Amino acid sequence: MKTKITIIKKAICIWMIAFPFLANAQTRYLDNVFPSVTVTPNVLYGHNITVLTGTPVDTTLLMDVYTPFGDTCTSRPVVIYLHAGTYLPIIYNRACVGTKSDSSVVEICKQFAKKGYVAIAMDYRLGWDANAIGVNTDLVTGTLFQAAYRSIQDAKACVRFLKGNAPTYGIDTTKIALGGVGAGAITALNYIALHDTIQLWNQKLVCNCVTPTPPFTAGMPYIDFHTLGDFDGFGGVPQFNNPNNSVGHSSDVQMVFSIYGEIGDSTWISTSFPPTVALHPRTPPTGGGPFHWGTLYAGNTGFPILPDVSGPHQYICDFNANGVNNVFTNLPFSDPYSARANAINSGCEGLFPFETSGLYEDVWDWYDSTTMCFVAQAIGLTCQDGLNAYYGSVATNPNMTKTQALAYIDTIQNFLAPRLVRALHPDINNCSTVGIESPVLADESILLFPNPAHDKFSISSKDPSANIRKVELLDVSGRLVFSKDNLKTNAYHFPGINLQSGIYFVKIKFDSGEVIRKITLQ
Repeated sequence: MKTKITIIKKAICIWMIAFPFLANAQTRYLDNVFPSVTVTPNVLYGHNITVLTGTPVDTTLLMDVYTPFGDTCTSRPVVIYLHAGTYLPIIYNRACVGTKSDSSVVEICKQFAKKGYVAIAMDYRLGWDANAIGVNTDLVTGTLFQAAYRSIQDAKACVRFLKGNAPTYGIDTTKIALGGVGAGAITALNYIALHDTIQLWNQKLVCNCVTPTPPFTAGMPYIDFHTLGDFDGFGGVPQFNNPNNSVGHSSDVQMVFSIYGEIGDSTWISTSFPPTVALHPRTPPTGGGPFHWGTLYAGNTGFPILPDVSGPHQYICDFNANGVNNVFTNLPFSDPYSARANAINSGCEGLFPFETSGLYEDVWDWYDSTTMCFVAQAIGLTCQDGLNAYYGSVATNPNMTKTQALAYIDTIQNFLAPRLVRALHPDINNCSTVGIESPVLADESILLFPNPAHDKFSISSKDPSANIRKVELLDVSGRLVFSKDNLKTNAYHFPGINLQSGIYFVKIKFDSGEVIRKITLQ
């Protein structure tokens, strides 16, 4: 029988993980503890058959590897991240996203690496017949389903490649998280949801084929695994699938996260899934992926692809009810991001609803028209094509700025960080502490007054050696509303800005560690 002391010690260890903001110290895997990262671009993780132009051709599968600069750890957890883009190339998809170099992809992977993870931004095969919209429903639906299927095969090939080359990248093969945004999130979710070929006979995935539509046959699944290979990419016909990508390794992952993604059918949910987290607009735009359940459309084309898909409110609640997320639900999180999420997610731990109007999506991305012009010309299109994509993206992200995007990315990172730690159980003590050792600051040594305040308040430190370096103010959704850095002072007077009344969080950063305090503005 465990002694009471042993139980107390275990509870303290769990408390330190569950309540990182109360510990105040900079902690690997929870905070951006490394100042810079190393990026190794275009690493070959496999090759397979693509149908981007309609003709099957062999293509290389590439990934960018982000690692903490100066880190000597040889057993780090991995986060694999898949970009958005509706399974079509950038610009062709009428948008400014669609590559592993998208602004949000690069920033998110950098921040994972700064926390001590190895972060992977991976390409995956694209291509479906968008030209058939309005002409042949089955051709559109079938080719898009196959594109999504190929992306799952590619993600599994990437996982196996990393496991087969663990020493090269200094990774722990038992601690892998897979996530993505938009189409990448759909891939990550259905990576775990599709696990039996009988699921391909779901009525949603079977061709009605009212008109003859080669290669699809009435009454047969759009996805023929005998031709395309199984979920792992093994088998199939050589003209359509290469089964030789990192054979001999498991494609299991230990956590999945989704930013704006859905599961094809709620019946696919299984108790064997790894812990899963979702961030999603609570009021997505018309045609966007549903928050509860509903029809999934092909990007911004308005073409309906799947009826009655499972949105995050449905699948995360189901995961919790079935014990999939016990590692999260058994011990509550107390940080402000979790508090905000839990105030509006109907008790579905692991779900962060973004409060945006029905117009906004992809608010974590930023782009400019000049770059889109150059991108379009680089892939054989015209500058006007790039501008059309730019204006199309801005239409659903009208307040687009880098500042806004970084604020949303900050929320994404701070909501995911403690859950990644809880799910992956990274061994913090066995890794390098280069650039991350910092003593715990005593919260009671920081004065914040008056509280409540009207529009101005002051921060001071009782410790004369503790210089305030940066002050941030966040609202209850985790959105950054004020920031002041390059400070070197024991006292800072918040100047007052026009803010709505309510609860805010003040993040005070020092040379060693940080403190987060709550303040009420009246």
